[in-house]
Amino acid sequence: MSGFETRNKHLQSKKWVRGVPYGTTWADYKAKSRAKAAVMLEIEKTCDKELAKAEVLLSDIVTDLSTNHGFDENVMKSEETRMADNMMRAVVNSASTAIKGLTKHLSITSIRLITGVIAVLLPLSEFFFSKEVL
Repeated sequence: MSGFETRNKHLQSKKWVRGVPYGTTWADYKAKSRAKAAVMLEIEKTCDKELAKAEVLLSDIVTDLSTNHGFDENVMKSEETRMADNMMRAVVNSASTAIKGLTKHLSITSIRLITGVIAVLLPLSEFFFSKEVL
């Protein structure tokens, strides 16, 4: 068995661990760049540079790592997306708290308010943007 095969067998039997991120030294930067280039080349070859295939493949990899090995998929998101997600969670939590308080003492006013909150928070469907409605 070659050294390459031995290393592959060892890696396949090894468990994933949290480890440490790449450092800030020049050697760390070069190691990260080489690893990224190798991954990009493999994705380009297997997906034939089709973004739809790459998206599915990367999504499946992230799902497998997060489901089976404790990978933090939020690290993959941009700072802007993380901030938008946090804002959305805060809005939903605030609305949930308000609705819980309003449902304790139901009145016509509180029912109207709950209906309004729900209408604002529900995502718009394509129905509202179809030519028949406009």
